[in-house]
Amino acid sequence: MQAICSYCELDMGEREPFDDPRLTHGMCQECFDAFDDQWSGEQLGEYLDRFEAPVVAVNADGRVIAINHAMGSLADVAPRAAVGLRGGEFLECVNARLPEGCGQTVHCSACTIREALAHTIDTGKPVERRPAVLTRQAGPVEMLISTTRQGEYVQLVIEELEG
Repeated sequence: MQAICSYCELDMGEREPFDDPRLTHGMCQECFDAFDDQWSGEQLGEYLDRFEAPVVAVNADGRVIAINHAMGSLADVAPRAAVGLRGGEFLECVNARLPEGCGQTVHCSACTIREALAHTIDTGKPVERRPAVLTRQAGPVEMLISTTRQGEYVQLVIEELEG
């Protein structure tokens, strides 16, 4: 039998009975180690640090519950300091500092990040690599936005484009 990892689909080689052409499934060592970390109480921020791209997890209210270190570097904020903030606040969007606040200004309805998050929250469907521009005090930042529903949360991945 040919053994395949049920999680990452890695080919794990043949298992007895060798003359059986069917597939069997199991868990490779890398996936086991990742799940073992989670089962052992790994924090969400530690899990997010496995991603090279900047990643932020927000709740249904649009408030940050965790970011990885790559996101902290992009936003120039310590991961713990971002928790509880709205996206525009920790990303330093110029519109988030207006009197109406993040998510409430006339500019927010056209925000690609906000629209992508709302779409995934409302529909459960992902957004993949949508172009966006974040206007910061220091100037615009071009990026690609991806969102994925993770239970009651939405995972936001931001890929900064070098320009």
